[in-house]
Amino acid sequence: YTEKVWDSGTNLGGYCFKGKNKREFGKVPEGLHQMMKKGVQREIGEVKYKALDVRQRGTASEIEVEVKEGSSRGIAMLRLYGPNKKGESTVMITKDKQSEHKYIVILAERVVK
Repeated sequence: YTEKVWDSGTNLGGYCFKGKNKREFGKVPEGLHQMMKKGVQREIGEVKYKALDVRQRGTASEIEVEVKEGSSRGIAMLRLYGPNKKGESTVMITKDKQSEHKYIVILAERVVK
């Protein structure tokens, strides 16, 4: 898979993971759907996360995820696309309007990767 990080000026804009190989990346969106069921709270190391809302937007699944690390908490958006006609799947992580950029990094680096 390929990993792409983009920024909007001085702040991190988001993460994008894209892959074509069915063995390595093909089942990632399905696995994330199972991990991110609405209302279920899970923990990986010191990070707790909970899917607040799961909805279909066109061809994408949009998941609003609450991320807690220690006493701080914020919201990140997880979008799952694919597979398309070429067999590619895409996972995008962006920030919510009211949240900080560090929750994008926490969700991408510690939970999704």
